[in-house]
Amino acid sequence: MSCKLNRSDAGFDEAVHLLEASHERFSTGLDTLGKLVLWVGEHGADAPARQAAAEVLRRFRGEAVRHYRDEEAYVFPRLLARASEAERPVVTALVDVLVTDHRRLRTAWDGLVERLEAVAAGCAVPLGGADVRDFMLKLCSHIECEQSRLLPLMQRLLDAADHVEIGCSLRARGAV
Repeated sequence: MSCKLNRSDAGFDEAVHLLEASHERFSTGLDTLGKLVLWVGEHGADAPARQAAAEVLRRFRGEAVRHYRDEEAYVFPRLLARASEAERPVVTALVDVLVTDHRRLRTAWDGLVERLEAVAAGCAVPLGGADVRDFMLKLCSHIECEQSRLLPLMQRLLDAADHVEIGCSLRARGAV
């Protein structure tokens, strides 16, 4: 499954570019997961499968969780604070959707971890199934929502100082 994005060079002074770069890495992780499902079915948990499973675990266990947490801690509150009274209902609704997505993605991911850990350890367990497809579709849809709705809203509502402050917060946490 692929959610191809326009690649941007990310710097800590531009929060939108940081999020775009994360989305690109998540899209690559989805591609790897999709290929891994097929590979394990044909080749078992050989060295390439173990390496790919470890990469998928690293990407979605670590980086994705930090990404969700950072958006909820640094981006969403700033957007809500910057939204005009007229814009606040739209911004609030979007934030609610994205926070709900984060929760659902964490739950969907939790259902995959044990099997991916088994493959990373060399056990050929089946990875295909509705739960894997569900996670992949949910994450792809979430990325597309953030790319088409959240990032343009950030560009419109946040000023340069907001981007710098968010970037500095991410850097201080080691999130990027």
